[in-house]
Amino acid sequence: MKKLQKGRSMIEMLGVLAIIGVLSIGGLAGYTMAMNRWRANTITDYVTRCVVVAQTKGVSGVPATGDCVDILSEAKPSFVDSVEIKGYDANTDDTRVEVGGVSNAVTAVIADKLGTRVSGVQAAGSACGTAGTFSGSNATFGAAGSNKVCFSFANK
Repeated sequence: MKKLQKGRSMIEMLGVLAIIGVLSIGGLAGYTMAMNRWRANTITDYVTRCVVVAQTKGVSGVPATGDCVDILSEAKPSFVDSVEIKGYDANTDDTRVEVGGVSNAVTAVIADKLGTRVSGVQAAGSACGTAGTFSGSNATFGAAGSNKVCFSFANK
C-alpha cells in the first residue's frame, strides 16, 4: 500500500516560524531606530523655530524667554514634556533652550546630529546651566537616566 504525504512537516513549519521571527525582530529594531531619528529631528526643528521666533519677538536684540508654546503659538511635540527658552548671554549671543521629557535613546540621536544646527547639547538631570557655558560643538552629558536636553545656539 502506498502512502501519499500531504501538507508540510512540523520541522518545515518551525523553520518558517524561526525565519519570520528573526525578520520581525530586525524590522522592529529598524522601526524603533527610525522613530528615534524622527523624534530627534522634530525636537531640533521645533527648538530652532522657537529660537528664531523668540529672536524676532525680543526687545533690543535680546530674545524673548519662556515657554515655546507661548512664543510660537504652536503645540509642542507630544512626546516631550516641555520646551522652554531658559536664558540668553549677550557676550556669546547664546540662547539656551531646555527640552524636558526626552528619552535617552532620542538624546543619543540628538548628540550624534550635533554640529550643524546647534552648537551644544547637554543631557541634564536637573537644569540647563548658564547660557554661554558651552564650548564649540562639544557635548557634555549628565548622569544616565537624564530626561532633559539643553540646546545652545551661540552665534559668536
